[in-house]
Amino acid sequence: MTRLLIALFVAGLLAGCPSEPEEERPPIVAFEPAVVELGQWTVTTDGLPEPVTVRLANRGFGRVSVTTVGIADDRIVTTPSAELPAEVEPGAWLTITVAYAASPTGPVDIKTTLDATVRAVGDAFDQFAVASADVRVILLCDADGDGYTGAGCAGPDCDDEDVFHNPASEELCNGLDDDCNGVADADGEEADDDGDGHLSCAECDDGDPTVNPDATELCDGGDTDCNPATFFEDGEIDYDSDGFLSCEECDDEDHDNSPDGTEICDGQDNDCDGELSDAEIDGDGDGQSECDGDCDDANPDRNPFAPETAGDGLDSNCNGNDDD
Repeated sequence: MTRLLIALFVAGLLAGCPSEPEEERPPIVAFEPAVVELGQWTVTTDGLPEPVTVRLANRGFGRVSVTTVGIADDRIVTTPSAELPAEVEPGAWLTITVAYAASPTGPVDIKTTLDATVRAVGDAFDQFAVASADVRVILLCDADGDGYTGAGCAGPDCDDEDVFHNPASEELCNGLDDDCNGVADADGEEADDDGDGHLSCAECDDGDPTVNPDATELCDGGDTDCNPATFFEDGEIDYDSDGFLSCEECDDEDHDNSPDGTEICDGQDNDCDGELSDAEIDGDGDGQSECDGDCDDANPDRNPFAPETAGDGLDSNCNGNDDD
């Protein structure tokens, strides 16, 4: 009996004592994915939509790791920026690239969800959660609306982002394949063979780098600046056919006047040196030069019109006889 009373007493004491609180399990570390909703993806040059970046950000106060990344549609591939499992520190994020993998043959509109399995580990817990990001891919066969299907849908439009590039476009001299025939061929040539920065169709001589629209016009008989309306000063034509261009000589209307000319008594600058010969200059100011018959151009009293003075021993009138 005594033992029964003691047992009841102990049980009453235990029942009256408050129980120890259970350890509260902390919540999983917050992990908020970025939600990506694209209105439209267009075709790139390789015929695939441009990839989109999804960032899964750790907004909590502890470390988490992303163990797996998956996506519902098998035509889309993802590339995490780190090998999985990837540790994501508080305030950091994991970048995931979502790209279209298939070769489309027509318009594509894909709505899918990217799921990332997140693991949060603490002293008293080990939990998994799924972070999701919504991704929408829209691939148009005629993204620029020019009436031609783009290359992404096996169409003839070589640039489905530019309405001015399609099979009906006029080929321009711009180095681009405007009419989508596979080559840039405005006026037959859009190359820069001489490497002077000007296309063949934009200059007059693509074999000479010194000849182009930016060059300075020279006195060489050619159109150096590729502008037929401009010539070097005084012109670049040999009007008198003496072998010298107008810009090289002093008188392109007289065959006898050129840098190779010989000075004669005609009052002209025959050798184009800018001066008359000494024989054509009236040195003594008597109105007559050597070319005029002045036999002493240093003495004004001697010239063809001077009177002859007898007995002075001089040929004053320059007729070749003394004391005429």
